[in-house]
Amino acid sequence: ITESRFYLHKIMDTAAKDYPNAIKYLKKYHQQLDSTNNLLQLSDIAELNTQIGAERLKMENIQATSHYRITLFSIVTGFLLLSLLFLMLYLHRKRKVNLELCHKNEELSEARDQAEAANKAKSIFLQNMSHEIRTPLNSIVGFSQLITSPDANLSQEERQDFCHLIQHNSDLLLTLVGDILSAAELESNRYTMKIAPHSCNKLCREAITTVEHRKPEGVKLYYTSEVDDCYELSTDGQRVCQILINFLTNAEKHTTQGEIRLHCSLTENPGYVTFSVTDTGTGIPPEYSETIFERFEKADSFGQGTGLGLNICRLIAERLKGKVLLDKEYKEGARFVFVLPVEEKNKSYPKT
Repeated sequence: ITESRFYLHKIMDTAAKDYPNAIKYLKKYHQQLDSTNNLLQLSDIAELNTQIGAERLKMENIQATSHYRITLFSIVTGFLLLSLLFLMLYLHRKRKVNLELCHKNEELSEARDQAEAANKAKSIFLQNMSHEIRTPLNSIVGFSQLITSPDANLSQEERQDFCHLIQHNSDLLLTLVGDILSAAELESNRYTMKIAPHSCNKLCREAITTVEHRKPEGVKLYYTSEVDDCYELSTDGQRVCQILINFLTNAEKHTTQGEIRLHCSLTENPGYVTFSVTDTGTGIPPEYSETIFERFEKADSFGQGTGLGLNICRLIAERLKGKVLLDKEYKEGARFVFVLPVEEKNKSYPKT
């Protein structure tokens, strides 16, 4: 309004040719206009400052909200991570404890099974020994009393038969005690193998000589060899001979007719000396092909013997880095094989 008034006065004065007043009012008009512009600028600046302040406050609120959310998210995430970590540690600890418990349970179960097996083995051992010792002892005592009795009227042939029975039962007792001592000695690792050069043929002939007097009548017992007499094998001769005697004794128990053959070969399994005992007896059922080498196991539970002989053969063979096995392909009786490496080093054993 003021500006309009000054502007009107200016026009009027100009019209009245009052130029000084016109200039005066024009100056005032421009001053007022500058003042108004300044006020407007200040108002705009103030409004702009207000808007900037509002925007700044808004941004600060947004930042504060964002910071709060980030902080809250970090806290929640950290809490979840810690919870997950503790859960993982707990599960790991629980799993470890469970594994330890399972391991302990397995050890306890294994110890229990071993104790039960040992108790069972002890019972079987005592049962076998009570029978195996009593029977030959009764025979020895009974026939000895008959021979030495002054009232016995015995012929020379009867006396010889009784002496033969006494000798046979004495051999059985000697074998029984020898098997028990050998098994205990080998399993305790107290025995040291006496390795020295030995003639394979000589060892086989010694084994044949040892068991020859026990062979049943009508059974042919003989030895064949593909090895020269001068060939020697570095091994424990006593233990090799023990295995061969056990094989031959086992064959004599189950062969009533036919033949029993001990054979030695270097060509059956190259790089190995192969001893085999083949008979024409009753043979071994297939289901016993592995178990007969375990302690107290016999193919015929009512047959004579402790069930230790073949187990001793396995223990000796393992100590000599060899192997004993039953030839499953032989069907005319039984064929037991004893394989020894020619050189003392580990080899994969041949499948016989």
